[in-house]
Amino acid sequence: MNTLFILYEDYKISNFNPLVHLRPQFDLQCGALTILDKLKLRSDERNLALVVRDEMRKYTESLYDNIPVNRIPTEYERRIFINSRLLLDNFVFNQIIQLDNNKALSSKGQILAFRNDDFSENEITSLMTPDFEASFLTSDIHEIDAELLNYIWDLIYANGTQLDKDIKFLVNSDKFSTEKIDQEFFKINEQLIFLGNNVKIAPNALLDASKGPILIDNDCEVMAGSVIYGPCFIGNNTKIKAGAKIYGPVSICSTCKIGGEVEDSIILSFSNKQHEGFLGHSYLGSWVNIGADTNNSDLKNNYGEITVVLDGKKINSGKQFLGLIMGDHSKTAINTQFNTGTIVGVSSNIFGTGFPPKSIPSFAWGGYDDSKYDIDKAIEVAEKVMIRRNKTLSIFETELLKNLYSQS
Repeated sequence: MNTLFILYEDYKISNFNPLVHLRPQFDLQCGALTILDKLKLRSDERNLALVVRDEMRKYTESLYDNIPVNRIPTEYERRIFINSRLLLDNFVFNQIIQLDNNKALSSKGQILAFRNDDFSENEITSLMTPDFEASFLTSDIHEIDAELLNYIWDLIYANGTQLDKDIKFLVNSDKFSTEKIDQEFFKINEQLIFLGNNVKIAPNALLDASKGPILIDNDCEVMAGSVIYGPCFIGNNTKIKAGAKIYGPVSICSTCKIGGEVEDSIILSFSNKQHEGFLGHSYLGSWVNIGADTNNSDLKNNYGEITVVLDGKKINSGKQFLGLIMGDHSKTAINTQFNTGTIVGVSSNIFGTGFPPKSIPSFAWGGYDDSKYDIDKAIEVAEKVMIRRNKTLSIFETELLKNLYSQS
């Protein structure tokens, strides 16, 4: 019996700003994979559909031209809907594929997935409303233990567990090709160190997998004097600069340049933190550039729980450690200092003396007052930066930037 898996954004999408301003929620990284990749690698890509916000539809279609977006093909007898806040693993996926019609799975009272074979395209918008569960779920909801995200910082805290699960899944399948380690460098618990093709590691680098696995993807370089403590994932074509100190759990995606000290953080593709400075319990978007000796605090002096300001609302994160969350295309000047729980929007340029505010909107210029970055200049710089990596700013990304600017 044919099954269609529909991965959908729900009403809590704004809790993941600013990282979802320029991407669908399921393209967020946690562990060694994005939320979408966790599903794609466990199912047939031809049996997938995606549901996103209206403003994200065209861009998502451009990313995944072989996957239906905001439409439901009619040729499938079984239709299983999966919340894009769910961090999928083998246990949860096996529970999902066994769902009967009009049955659902939940965790802590929130829907993870449900099956509804009669669900129509006209009902898609109901998926993004707070009361959608009551509107079409008519029978049993089965409670299981699963990782369901509520805020952007949940990705940081789930990263260690997800690295263990993702790396184990990848290396025990045919999804990742590892080379036998024949290079001479310092290694601890070598059986949990996995290298892709054409990985270069300096002889005096140290990889320590005693607290979790380390997976380094194709065409990466780890320069002299670097220390990497697992669990850690490093995406393809990324360079770890000389003397870098990486304290897992850390996920660094493709085509990044990373130096200094990084702890308990996630860095998306094409971002650079090349120089000295501390980044801890943080999440950086793509095309971010962190200036030399930029540091963030991730622990209050009184060791209390950290409050953040997200979209103008004060929220107690419930976390003792929380650093910097920064949207795509944002940059910091040298010697920038961030307080605990600082959130920076998209295409902001942060410079000045002292600690900037803990909430900095998109397109901020300086970050200390209401000065805005000119949208045409922001787009021009984004284009220049992306061309340096043989990438092009698409018309859909440009439209998203302009729409975000008009709302900021």
